[in-house]
Amino acid sequence: MLLQYLTELKDSLSKDDFYSFMRDVTNDIKANRIAFNKRTNQEEFKNICEILKVVLVRCENEKITMSK
Repeated sequence: MLLQYLTELKDSLSKDDFYSFMRDVTNDIKANRIAFNKRTNQEEFKNICEILKVVLVRCENEKITMSK
């Protein structure tokens, strides 16, 4: 289930974007979960990814708007 999700995510992003995205996910988990001694299950991991995907899209849209 998680492997399929990550495969779909990887296919939807360029190689560099995927690695950058996963670095951001890892940093989020470290800062907001591990620091408070919380475990992250698969569903929470997917939820974090979905939230960061929305942020990524908003940032990309903001860059396009600002460049005009």
